[in-house]
Amino acid sequence: SGITKYLNDAIAIGNWIIANLTDSTGIGYGGYYVGYPDAGVPPPKPLNQGKSTENNADIFAAFSALAKFDSSHASAWTAAANAAGDFVMKMFDSTNGRFNTGTVPLGTGPGIGTCPTGAQQGNDVINTNSSQDCDFLDSDTFTTLAMAAAPRYTNYLLPNGKIMDWSRPVQYVLNTFAQTITVGTQAFQGFNIVSTPVSGSNGVAWEF
Repeated sequence: SGITKYLNDAIAIGNWIIANLTDSTGIGYGGYYVGYPDAGVPPPKPLNQGKSTENNADIFAAFSALAKFDSSHASAWTAAANAAGDFVMKMFDSTNGRFNTGTVPLGTGPGIGTCPTGAQQGNDVINTNSSQDCDFLDSDTFTTLAMAAAPRYTNYLLPNGKIMDWSRPVQYVLNTFAQTITVGTQAFQGFNIVSTPVSGSNGVAWEF
């Protein structure tokens, strides 16, 4: 927009994320934590040390934009963006061509949306997509949208020695989450946030 107050607000939010949510342990997968719970908990609220693949992809895009528009601090914003983006790439499941949901703290038990069966690094355990209860559309769609065109990740070298193929998470989405929903006599085609809901009927997730 070119309106300075919006840029200043974005800078303030970005600085808050860096100050409050950065994994600075140096022993985990890096990136940024989910945040703080609400649920009526009075301050100081405990930090949720889980990490979201989708949210870190969003942070990468936001900080990359700040590097462009807050040019006097471009290098700092780029480094902060890369911390988020590098975390995301560590969540890629090269066997199945999809992104895992993120990480949970060591000791977290399984549950709906939580499958702590992946590799451990520091206090982080990868929250895998090993069950349909833990396999989410946004881990692939938001991530691809935010990062596929970024020079750092377009030809990213994966740990298996192969170059990242960004068509794989998109193809996984097409194969896994596509839905046709009929409401009355009207048919809608789109994508559900999960392949099969834990309860209720299938639907189309507009946001994702």
